Amino acid sequence: MKHFIHRSLAAAALGAVLAATAIAQTPARGTALRLQSITNAVEAVAGMVTLPSIPDGTLVMAVCHECAPQSFTVDATTEYFIGDKPVTLAELRAAVAASPGNTLTVSYVIETGVVTQISAVP
Repeated sequence: MKHFIHRSLAAAALGAVLAATAIAQTPARGTALRLQSITNAVEAVAGMVTLPSIPDGTLVMAVCHECAPQSFTVDATTEYFIGDKPVTLAELRAAVAASPGNTLTVSYVIETGVVTQISAVP
C-alpha cells in the first residue's frame, strides 16, 4: 500500500509539471497562435526545370503554373534523390535527361531561396 501511495503521488506531481509546462507554452487568451512556413516544395515536370551544371550553381523553375521562372541556389548541402535513393547531381541530371516528362520535387528555404532537396520520380 505504501508503494502505491508513493507512485500515485509521483504520477500526480509529474502530471502537474506537464500541465504547467503545457499551459506556459499556450499563447495568452486573445493572442493568436502564428504558424510560419520556412520551406516550400514544388512539384514540376522535370523538363521544365533547369538543373544546375555544378554543385554550387543555380536551378531555374516556376513555382506555379502561371508564375515566371525564378532562380534558386544549390550548394554543398543540397541533397539529390531518385525515388528514395541518394544520388549525385550528375546522376540526377542523367535521369532527368532520359525522362524529361517525369516529376521533380524541389524543396527550398523560402527566405533564402536555397534548395535543400531535389527528388526525381524513378
